[in-house]
Amino acid sequence: MAGRKKEFEEVEAIQQALNLFWSKGYEATSTEELLGVMKLGKSSFYHSFGSKKDLFIRVLDHLYDSYVRTLQRATEQSANPMEPIKESLRQVAKSPTDPKWGCFFGNTLAEMVNVDNELRDRAARYLRGLEEVYYRAIGQAQAQGRMRNRTDARLLAQYLTNLWNGLNISQRLYAEPELGRILDVALQVVD
Repeated sequence: MAGRKKEFEEVEAIQQALNLFWSKGYEATSTEELLGVMKLGKSSFYHSFGSKKDLFIRVLDHLYDSYVRTLQRATEQSANPMEPIKESLRQVAKSPTDPKWGCFFGNTLAEMVNVDNELRDRAARYLRGLEEVYYRAIGQAQAQGRMRNRTDARLLAQYLTNLWNGLNISQRLYAEPELGRILDVALQVVD
């Protein structure tokens, strides 16, 4: 006998929760607001996700899988592993979304620094995961002779992680053309 069919699309519900958490932050988002945007009753919510914190962890995991792992696959499949990275940074500079909410992992790290060590550490681990994607791509590009800069790949990966976070903040300050020019200057480091 087949189990009871879920009455909602889990990925869609997680995406709706992501958008709400992203716009308001973890602490300012109420369970009632989550129920509303996810179109779930309390029993379905608690049965499927457990708690607000458990849902937030699922949101972090979902975002990591959909962004960082996708970027990792793109760098592994590209003839020039730096191109997908540069393009992902350009997308931040061109981000058409308004309001601009910044990096979800960076926002979580900042919000949770003195609130919840588990969520803080998970966000930090995922930013380190992004750094690792950068590190591997830089090392590969250097080995292939596709990058003139021979600075230590780890340091360059940390630089790009810092650039990623800075762009996500600066998009709140600068318009796309200006932010694009800033990014062009910054990307000269990894040419």
